[in-house]
Amino acid sequence: DGGGNGVVHGRIGAAGGDRRSSGIRGRGSGRGNGEGYKHGSSLARRAEWRAALARTVDKLRARNPAAGPVRLYAWSMPEIGASRPLRADAVRNIDRIITAARDCFRSDGPDVSLHVIARHAGVGPATLFRNFADKEELVLAALAQQLRLRVNPVAVAALQDEDAARGFLAVAEALLEVASDELNLLSAVAGRRRLLAGITTPLLESMGTLLIRAQAQGSIRPDLMLDDVVPLLAMVIGALETNVLGSGAWRRYAAVLTDGFLTPAGARPLPPLVPIPGIEILVGRR
Repeated sequence: DGGGNGVVHGRIGAAGGDRRSSGIRGRGSGRGNGEGYKHGSSLARRAEWRAALARTVDKLRARNPAAGPVRLYAWSMPEIGASRPLRADAVRNIDRIITAARDCFRSDGPDVSLHVIARHAGVGPATLFRNFADKEELVLAALAQQLRLRVNPVAVAALQDEDAARGFLAVAEALLEVASDELNLLSAVAGRRRLLAGITTPLLESMGTLLIRAQAQGSIRPDLMLDDVVPLLAMVIGALETNVLGSGAWRRYAAVLTDGFLTPAGARPLPPLVPIPGIEILVGRR
């Protein structure tokens, strides 16, 4: 599923780069509350990720010296257990913890404690902290899992679609659907743009490839940049807090937004309106 390198963004786009994860996953003592894990290995892991990121950038520059500057947002988050195979019971524990985290965030909100999540997963706090240093790391793992399961397959299919604009919009909409379903998870890492960029790297690269293809086909406006797309999608995600969780209201916002990406001939009819709960807006309705 692509693993992940540091975010490569801009005109150099999605065309190249070694997308394999560095495969680094440190281990600390993990005693009690996990502080040994957090402080004993976190800095070493980040240094390794940054080194791997620098190597990726060097490769990209060597392949395309005439390209514009490569902008780096973050180091990547390697897959859990990438450095060595985990025992079957350890894999089951990780899956149970991530599933419990998604359930608890959905029912209790972004302030739910790790102890509640561990109890819901049926594991002890020590087991949770052996695998996740803190809430942020657990949240990112849960989000990365959903991207891998629900968005990566859409991106793979989109890259094989002859209609690049259709594929580009399909990936954007898949991202927004996950964001809508996992809004409380996102809220728990609000403002962590660099970390979120790290787990979305392969998808952004795929979108960059699709954008270039669609512009060559004349179906997406030629002046649109991936730099525009990312904050515009973030704007739609930010608007989700005004709606009932899981209402699907994002589809209408996404249609308005993505029609702005298309050349005029490609505009589509809007999905049905989903009103904002508790607010009656009469201006602009027909």
